Amino acid sequence: MLAHRCNERMAKMLLVIFNVAFLVCGLGILLVGLIDIRYERSIREILDGFSGINIALFATGGFICLVSSVGCCGALAENTSLITVYVYGVIFLIFVQLAIGVVAFYKRNDLKQYVKSKALESLDHIKDNRVIATAWDELQLAFSCCGAISPLDYTVRFLPFPASCCGLQSGQGCYVTTEGFQFVGCEHIIEQFLRTQYLFLGTVTILIAFIEVLGIVYACCLQIAVEKSDKPSSIANSSES
Repeated sequence: MLAHRCNERMAKMLLVIFNVAFLVCGLGILLVGLIDIRYERSIREILDGFSGINIALFATGGFICLVSSVGCCGALAENTSLITVYVYGVIFLIFVQLAIGVVAFYKRNDLKQYVKSKALESLDHIKDNRVIATAWDELQLAFSCCGAISPLDYTVRFLPFPASCCGLQSGQGCYVTTEGFQFVGCEHIIEQFLRTQYLFLGTVTILIAFIEVLGIVYACCLQIAVEKSDKPSSIANSSES
């Protein structure tokens, strides 16, 4: 049934258009991962490596770009071997994306208590760990917040407020009376940031996984059409010999 409906020119055009859009989508995912990498490092240090969103975004976006490039080349060259590789690549990508999507939604629902406990735990080491101190400074400057739950997290640990709690660079004094002092804790902001990221990752990967089925259909259509067009020439060559 599919063989009768497959038009070579139409299938080729659809597969090229689909994979160009697919490539743009992959580049978009890579860009999102690149934009948020500045926050990712700080969050990873504070939460003891919990996030990993950027790794998933880079891996997904990169593989999408690779597979879509193979699909475009296979369609333009009408190369059945490349089309076959593309089909298997898309099938593999669908399963990987569905798995990433499910994990992303699962981790999204497991954030609140984890973020709170890990943020407070990291503050216990801020005095003797420069990496964690820098991570807190970067995060507090980026998100305009102070401490985990509130600025009191520094007070109960007998620590001075870091300059970043006032939106200032390191070395400058920061007090409750300083203009620009942040009274909001970072825990809720980190949680909301990660929830948004996981929602984006889960939604995009699952949505693209379903759309990619169209790519398989177009690729199979083109492969059938190319094989059909090759048959008459091979029959003619055998009859001449």
